Amino acid sequence: KPSCLPCPLVKQSKAIDVKIFLINQEHMHFGGPGGAERSVQSLAEFYTSQGHEVVQAAMLRRRFTRDMTESGVLSVRYINGIKTILLGKKSRLPTHADLIASLILSENPDVIHTNVLHFATSVWDRLFAMGIPIVHSLREYKLICRNNMFRNRQDCGTACTGCGLSLLRSQSSSHHVDAVVGVSSFVQKQH
Repeated sequence: KPSCLPCPLVKQSKAIDVKIFLINQEHMHFGGPGGAERSVQSLAEFYTSQGHEVVQAAMLRRRFTRDMTESGVLSVRYINGIKTILLGKKSRLPTHADLIASLILSENPDVIHTNVLHFATSVWDRLFAMGIPIVHSLREYKLICRNNMFRNRQDCGTACTGCGLSLLRSQSSSHHVDAVVGVSSFVQKQH
């Protein structure tokens, strides 16, 4: 629904076409079984239906990148009309942030929308210097707890001491994000 748009920059731009670069850890058609992957694809399709240009990037699981010789773009596909760039990692360098930054430079979007990323903070740090507004959707708890606030088959309720590094890193980089949306008010309050 238009009233549920996560990005205020898009909500007000009925007459202005915006190029949106969506980033998610995985893609629903390539190993991403969760709701986040489906939601990101739905957002991409909705933005496109509203006249915006959308590019989506996702990291592929290792089983999809077995034949790759080096890290980088595995393929560019159009999935339901959305330009989808699939990336693979074969070594530590270049980093996820390096791969994403090179795509941002070549695509030149108006808005970057990050979602589930296990490397989100390094991407935010790297993209901040480009001066492109960054929107982040909170869909899980890995920014504050590497175990997603779940340990020993129980909800932790709060970040424990062992997850302090994740929390400090996220807090340090979060000032690079221009807008934050949570999938619920509970998720926002936890963060």
